[in-house]
Amino acid sequence: MLSAEFLSFELYTIVTIASASLFSVMFLFGSYVIFYKTPATLKAYKFYFIYLHTAYQVTIFLVGFFGRVDVYFNASGAVCPTFFGIIQLFDRTAAYVEVALAVFGLLNVGNAINLTFLYRYCHICRPNSFYATHQFWQKVIHIISSLVASTIFAPLMLLGIISYAEERESGSEGGVAMCFTLNNMFYGSLISIALYLCVTASASCFFIYRVIRTLQTSLIQASAKTREMQKALTITLLVFFAIPAAFGAVPVAGALYALLMRTAYIEIYFRFIFLACIWQGPLTICATMLLVKPYRHALLSFIRCNKKTITLFKITRSTVLG
Repeated sequence: MLSAEFLSFELYTIVTIASASLFSVMFLFGSYVIFYKTPATLKAYKFYFIYLHTAYQVTIFLVGFFGRVDVYFNASGAVCPTFFGIIQLFDRTAAYVEVALAVFGLLNVGNAINLTFLYRYCHICRPNSFYATHQFWQKVIHIISSLVASTIFAPLMLLGIISYAEERESGSEGGVAMCFTLNNMFYGSLISIALYLCVTASASCFFIYRVIRTLQTSLIQASAKTREMQKALTITLLVFFAIPAAFGAVPVAGALYALLMRTAYIEIYFRFIFLACIWQGPLTICATMLLVKPYRHALLSFIRCNKKTITLFKITRSTVLG
């Protein structure tokens, strides 16, 4: 059983802001490397890397800076997500906007991973398919996948919140509270989002399975360099899939159990969700930078350049002082 001191609100705030700040710096560096250091052989994947990292950035900005979330039950038994941060400059309407945008960001993380797997599948297993050969249809599918699910599930969740909301706007510590009674519509929106993510995850598993099977036979006569690149790219996609699967499923399952059982210190379970959500971003960028060889070389060159600069500064300073 968790205790109140296990992850206090103060510690949660510090870790959240520090983690979100770290990801923002990594996002800028990663975006630069992807835009300017992607070789021609990987140019087709540039959009998918940026799409995934941007979806993480939107979600992390919301839960890290705009409105850090703390969840508790009030005296009447209603659940009260309370938002702290930039959102405190606004009223409860901003909390509804954050919920909608957070759903949009969450779904687009799943969409970005699934579309990357889809393109990989079409590129390797169906090279003549319309998705692999026609950029117009790629853009159409990207727009549809990024907007349709969000425009369905976000309003459904907001309807379940607003229809059963209590007239209360101020939470503890001056946060913006959004208290509402748990209801079937809200549960339905959560189940719908979970099912959608499960379907996209299942599709991704099918795509990568077919890719691995195809590469096992098609790369027999390929050069060692080609085999290494294809293997690294496949492993990168598998890591993209594994990070949200692990960091999403475990804390969400714990929080849902705490929510349904209404256990003590429920806010701690939800704090783990938001921290896990934030840390998916840095881990994904690290995977991109370390597993994709051209990006790894760019990262190592940057580190070596910084070491030379620091060493030169120390030598110059020692000479001047001497």
